Amino acid sequence: DVFKARRCGIALLNEEKTVLTVVADHSARPQDESEAGQQLPVGDNPASAQVIETGEPLVITQAQTNPLTKPIHSILHERETHCLMLVPLLTRSQVIGTIGLDLDDPDREFTVADVALAETIAGQVANAIENTRLFEQTQAALTELKESQLAQQKALQRTETLYRIGDTLASAGGELQPTFEFVLAEYLQLLGLEQGQIMMFDEASHQSILQALQLDGQPAKSSLSVPLADDPVAQHLLQHPKPPIVEAVDQHPL
Repeated sequence: DVFKARRCGIALLNEEKTVLTVVADHSARPQDESEAGQQLPVGDNPASAQVIETGEPLVITQAQTNPLTKPIHSILHERETHCLMLVPLLTRSQVIGTIGLDLDDPDREFTVADVALAETIAGQVANAIENTRLFEQTQAALTELKESQLAQQKALQRTETLYRIGDTLASAGGELQPTFEFVLAEYLQLLGLEQGQIMMFDEASHQSILQALQLDGQPAKSSLSVPLADDPVAQHLLQHPKPPIVEAVDQHPL
């Protein structure tokens, strides 16, 4: 409204400075479709390329025939654009994007005062964008730090749990039942599970014997022995002493 422009858009550069992406677009004509989201290759837009390279604003008169706008002459003609102004968005002397304004009044051109005002506004917009980016980067760094600290905490908890289990097994006496129950409880807590069991394979009696059971986070008492011939899991582990991961329990052959 300040410039009496027909259209105004803000576009940001990618890191490689090869593509401008329209992030905001406003038209004085309600029937115009928004161009937000469109990507504009810098190499195909000489006017934008000049502004990005020099860091200086550019006013293009007779925009429908000017060589700097040759790739978009048909678009400018359709929009009835007669004068175009491009202003760089600068932060720390680096161009991060552009603001574009166009006039559809053939008797009006952007003045020196218009350019100065547009540069002031562009500086405020660029600072706001930079502050937003810095905030997002800071938040991302804090999130990464928290995740790292959480991972270290979990690693420490695993180490402490494994140490307690190892110490308990090393000092176990003749009665192994309490030891198995303790080990099972520690493992389940470490894995964040509420249900599990420890079975011992007795090859002498060819039995798989339950040693400890936990259900819903609580120890449970049960006496269970299964012939090894009827226990596919035991057979698999005796042949392949590596822990299998069974996802579809109701469908897996084990």
